[in-house]
Amino acid sequence: MIGNDIVDISYAGTQSNWKRKGFLHKVFSKEEQAVIALAKNPAVIVWRMWSMKESGYKLHQRKTPIRRFNPSKLLCNISDDIKGTITIENNTYLATTHINDNRIYTYAHTENTTHSINSIIMLDNTDAATQSRICKKLLINKIANYKGYNKSELSINKDDAGVPLVYLNGNETNIHISISHHGRYGAYSISM
Repeated sequence: MIGNDIVDISYAGTQSNWKRKGFLHKVFSKEEQAVIALAKNPAVIVWRMWSMKESGYKLHQRKTPIRRFNPSKLLCNISDDIKGTITIENNTYLATTHINDNRIYTYAHTENTTHSINSIIMLDNTDAATQSRICKKLLINKIANYKGYNKSELSINKDDAGVPLVYLNGNETNIHISISHHGRYGAYSISM
């Protein structure tokens, strides 16, 4: 199982004021808020933990299809510059985060995730529907090339809980995917 999230740092800075009254309390636990307060660059930690929470939530949705995104109940633990964990309802998931000056990308996975492919895409268009179509098209191309399938045989559809599933000739596969886009970036993760 896998989940992912990407944050365009400059876009996040213009679209959301994490310093506004009540934001940190609403989104982060007291322990997480302490980590943010002590950070050299608190904004990066805010968006890193947000990315961890989003990716962990997407993974957790595969286990429990009940939609309840309550970010303050998704607990992040940062181990080092790349590794961390997300704990949701007594389930702990691994998180791998890659940060550069422009974006933060996290993918969450279970200990038994054996093979995953992660790709970050630069996008010209900030329209969410267009970004989603581009990411899905590139994702289908990657799966087709990797598995030797014909692209026309593959499709991506969401289940009733909103989890994207990969279909081959109309039949659900055991390929797990996660798609994310924000600002100028898109990303996908595949677990096969």
